[in-house]
Amino acid sequence: MKKIQPNSSEAVALFVMYICNQDGQISKAEIKEFQDDFPYLKRLYFDIFGEFIYEDFLDDLDAIIDEVKTNNFTDAKVSKQEREFISKLITDPKLCDICLLEAKHAAAADMLHHKEKHKLAYWDQAWA
Repeated sequence: MKKIQPNSSEAVALFVMYICNQDGQISKAEIKEFQDDFPYLKRLYFDIFGEFIYEDFLDDLDAIIDEVKTNNFTDAKVSKQEREFISKLITDPKLCDICLLEAKHAAAADMLHHKEKHKLAYWDQAWA
C-alpha cells in the first residue's frame, strides 16, 4: 500500500476502520455503513480539501483495513505509539470532526462496543 498522507481521504478511512477494529474485528456491516456514507464524505472532504477520487478510495479500502489489523491498536489504554500514529495522520480540526462522526456512525452498524466508545471518547477529548 502507498504511504498514507496526513489529512487525506485514506487517513480518514484508516481512522474509521481503526475505531471499528477496537472490538477485535471490522464487520461487514461496519464496512457497508462506511461505504454507504462515501457520497457524503466525498462532498465534505471535497469542500474542505479538494480532490476525492471515489474509485481510488474503494481500491484502497482493503489495503487500509489490512493496515489497521496489522497495527492492532486494540488495547484499552491508548499507547504512545498509537497516539503518535493517529496524531500524524489527522491534524486538521475540521477533519478531526469528520473522522469522529463517521467512525461513530460506522462502528455503530454492529452495535457500538465499549472499546469503540472508549477510543472515540479519547480522540474527542484529545482533539478538543
